[in-house]
Amino acid sequence: SSLENKTNCEARFYLLKAFRKDRKYAKAFAEANKIVNTCGEPWKKKALYFAGLLQNIRPNKNANYVYDEFLEKYKNHSYSDDMLYWKARVALEFEGEKAYFKILNRLINQYPGGDYFFQAGFELAIHAAEEGQETKAQGYLNRLKSSKRLSLIQLDQIAYWQARLKIYPKPNYLIKTRHKDR
Repeated sequence: SSLENKTNCEARFYLLKAFRKDRKYAKAFAEANKIVNTCGEPWKKKALYFAGLLQNIRPNKNANYVYDEFLEKYKNHSYSDDMLYWKARVALEFEGEKAYFKILNRLINQYPGGDYFFQAGFELAIHAAEEGQETKAQGYLNRLKSSKRLSLIQLDQIAYWQARLKIYPKPNYLIKTRHKDR
């Protein structure tokens, strides 16, 4: 019956959450897959989100389908930028920096109001600076500054890096030092 299936899906979802809390990630991911393959909404969406979170904790190069399916089905959901950022993190581990930065660019273009907009844009700016592309780095920082959702700390970070890049265009020009008392 429909009620039985709904109850079963809800129970599986709470089991998935319990496994995640107990750090039994493989079991949690297996439950998420069961929910995705057998349940309807809202359980499918919730399970895909948790599967993405789990893949960010314990990356698996064969799990991109989790991110892709969520982004295809729920592209305007408030968690879509989370999923894209987590996909970038997995890509960094298995595909390298080029894939990682390509996905971060997609994130800042597709989700300028998302929670991960600042993180992605900031990482792109620092990477451009490390590559000696000060103008590109400043462009990313200017784009970040135009966001209406930034905290004062984030605005201060942008101002600091914009000034620093004018003085030291490549971040590795500064030598790390330690105080002799430490």
